[in-house]
Amino acid sequence: MVLGDGVVGGLYGSVPALDDLDDHGNLKISTDFRRVYAAIIDDWLGADHSAVLPGGPYVPAPIIA
Repeated sequence: MVLGDGVVGGLYGSVPALDDLDDHGNLKISTDFRRVYAAIIDDWLGADHSAVLPGGPYVPAPIIA
């Protein structure tokens, strides 16, 4: 959950299907948390997420105005 004046409100990702679980009985992932972190690091903090998040670069989620 991200809150604040600079946040573009809304729901991101798809609605989880309770009848389509993974092999362990958990909800399937629809939004990679690293995209959210990338947006906060790049757009809010003004840094480069590639220096912090391994395995990137990632496409930042459009959550910061």
